[in-house]
Amino acid sequence: MWRPNHHVKLGLGILGLASAATAAALLAFASGGNAASSKACTQQQSPLAANCVVISVAPIVLSTNKVGLAAVKFKNTFNKATATHTVVALNLPTGIDLAATPAISSNPTVPCSEQTVSCNFGSVPGGATVTMYVKFTTALAAGSPVPAFVGSASFDESNGNTGTTTNDSFSTAADAPVIGAEINSDGHGGAQGGLCTSELSQTAFTTNRGGQQVNVSPLPAGAQGNLPCTPVAAGVRDATLDEANACGGTCPTSISFVFFPVLSGNQKATVIAIFPTIPSTVSSWQKTPLFELLGTGAATTQVQVASCTAPKNPSPDTCILGLAKFGPQGVQFTLSVAGSPFDGRYTP
Repeated sequence: MWRPNHHVKLGLGILGLASAATAAALLAFASGGNAASSKACTQQQSPLAANCVVISVAPIVLSTNKVGLAAVKFKNTFNKATATHTVVALNLPTGIDLAATPAISSNPTVPCSEQTVSCNFGSVPGGATVTMYVKFTTALAAGSPVPAFVGSASFDESNGNTGTTTNDSFSTAADAPVIGAEINSDGHGGAQGGLCTSELSQTAFTTNRGGQQVNVSPLPAGAQGNLPCTPVAAGVRDATLDEANACGGTCPTSISFVFFPVLSGNQKATVIAIFPTIPSTVSSWQKTPLFELLGTGAATTQVQVASCTAPKNPSPDTCILGLAKFGPQGVQFTLSVAGSPFDGRYTP
C-alpha cells in the first residue's frame, strides 16, 4: 500500500484547441425577425465573459520570441435568426504583437485586418460558428506579467422593435500564457517553454529546472481541425495548493507538465520525464510510481499511470513506455501521451 506523500507527480496539461467548438458558451437567439434579439447574448463583467464569444489562447507557456495562437469564436445557435454585420476582433495585451504576416486567418475565409486585428464575417446564419485565428509573439523576458487577451463579437440586431437596428458588442477574456525563457537553437529552454508552429521539428525541446526535466520529442502529426499552427508546451513548476492537497498535503517533487492538442489521426507523442532524485520513501528507482493529476481546483485528484502493456490504465491519456535509472539517485520515465479535448483548463 502506498501513502499519498510518497509519489512522484506528473502534471499533464492537455489542450485540444481544435475542439473549441464544443465549448459550453453558445449563442441563443430569440425567435422572430431576421436579426438577433436583445436576448441573443448576455455580458458578464467580472470575470469578463459573454455567452456568445469563446476565446482560447495557446500554448499555456510561450517562450520569448516564439509564436502563440489565439482563437476567437462567435456562435449563433438559434436555427432561424441571422446576425448581420458581424465583426470578430481581438484586443492584444501590452507586450504582445502580431506574428509575421499572415498573422490572421478565419473560418470561413473572410476579409481580415491586421490594423484592427479583426475579421468581417457579415451575416452569420442561425446555427453557424465563425472563428478568427491570430498568431502572436512577444519579446518579453521569461516571467514577465501579461494582461488578459480579450476577444469580442459585434453584430446588428433589431431588438424586437419595428425598424430601429442597433449594434451590440460582447467580450470574453482569457488568461495570457506564461512567458518562458528562449528555446536555444539546440532545443534547450528554461524551466518552462512553448510555441505554436507548423514545422513539427520545432515541437521537440528540453526544459530543465534543478535537474528535473521534461523533454518533448517531435510531434508525429499536426493538430486536428486545420489550425494555423500546432501549439505545444512543457516544463516544471511548483505545485498549487490544490495539487499539494491531492498529494496528501505536499508533493515530493515539483510538477512536470506537457501540453499539446489532439493530433491528426489521434496519434500520440513521446515525452521523457526525468526526476533527478527519487523520494526517500521509495526503495529503488525500479519501484518508483508515477501519478497524473486530473481536474482543477478543489476537485483535483490523482491516478497512477500504468505501463503501456498493462490491461487497464487509470490514466485517460498517458502510459509508461519505459523506466530507467537516471544518474546515481534519479529515475527517467518514457511516456506515450495523447491529446484531449479542449475545455479551457489543464490538469497539472
